[in-house]
Amino acid sequence: MSLIDSKTYYKTIKDAIITLLRANMAALNTSLTEGTFTANTQIVGGNPITIPVPLSIYPIIMVDYVSKTEDFLNIGNSGRKRPTLIYRVFAVARKTTSANDANDEIGILTGNIEGVFRDNIDISGTVLYSQPINADFGLMEDKSVYVNVVAIDLQVIVEIK
Repeated sequence: MSLIDSKTYYKTIKDAIITLLRANMAALNTSLTEGTFTANTQIVGGNPITIPVPLSIYPIIMVDYVSKTEDFLNIGNSGRKRPTLIYRVFAVARKTTSANDANDEIGILTGNIEGVFRDNIDISGTVLYSQPINADFGLMEDKSVYVNVVAIDLQVIVEIK
């Protein structure tokens, strides 16, 4: 892993997460029963709370920033920063059969996403280390369509110039 430029690392890492997920669509689709990932437009930056998502493109994954903390490795001009960033990976799936089936579908998709991250802990050489640290689930019903969302917090540790 090379050092990341201190002025662009938020976007660099977000783009690397999106690229990693897009490159692993087959793994994301494992065992999904209603809708699969077929286009890059289904894996994008953003937040489904602030950007409306049409039902026609589910499933969808959106990646957004959440927080950052920072440690210094050395004191002085030669010191490097080692920030810990949290990115939130939203995944949204839908089912037309039942709320229970929608819960099962989002559980499968969550496991698939976490598996991609566990298999690529350095996010294709972009970061020192990453790991999914939390997942929050939610369900809503809209005209006999059950939409379930998960927000996975991905902890990312990086070294910057």
